[in-house]
Amino acid sequence: MPPRDLDDQVVARRLTAIRELVDLLTRQGEVSGAQLRDDLVLRLAVERALSQLVDLDLVAGAVPLAASQFDEYVAQVKTWLQARA
Repeated sequence: MPPRDLDDQVVARRLTAIRELVDLLTRQGEVSGAQLRDDLVLRLAVERALSQLVDLDLVAGAVPLAASQFDEYVAQVKTWLQARA
């Protein structure tokens, strides 16, 4: 999708959702295979968060900064969106 076809609000919501998922996984900390095997709720939560983060991988392929410095990337996207307003 060319940048001119992007919906600013969709991009902003998506970035917020990604940040929330990354924060959730960070708060969870290290999880062992045994924990995932024994705790169905934990396993489902981690699986769901990771499946939603597939989009982050797509973004990271297009914008390498996204993977290593997500906050700076979000700030750059915000600046770009504001310039379009």
